[in-house]
Amino acid sequence: MLKYIDALWRTTFKQFEYNEGIPNIYVFLLRISPILTLFYYMTFYFLFELYLNLWAEVTKFADRQFYMDFWNISSFSDYGRTWNTITHYFLYLHVFKPCRFRLGLSGVKSGIMTTLVSSMLHDYFAVN
Repeated sequence: MLKYIDALWRTTFKQFEYNEGIPNIYVFLLRISPILTLFYYMTFYFLFELYLNLWAEVTKFADRQFYMDFWNISSFSDYGRTWNTITHYFLYLHVFKPCRFRLGLSGVKSGIMTTLVSSMLHDYFAVN
């Protein structure tokens, strides 16, 4: 897949700066989006359906609901709760509840703190 992306990158930018009035970066993004979408779906399937279920079977973990029906959600806040329930419960128990009840922050401020901690942890694990 990386060879395909590299070949697309090189051939797209070897041409003129504009391709029929469209900047080449947009042409590149249009050409690469099906590959990235396929990669996203494959990553989701392998992580949530295969890898986590394998470890749930090995450790005899009874509750195997790693995600809920996030494709039927109408609001962004519900999407964050349902697409990755493990991360949601972890952040709720270890960040939101302590901010809300121990520190006495409001629900909005606790939600902002949870979002900041979540983004920092996601960035840390994505980089390392």
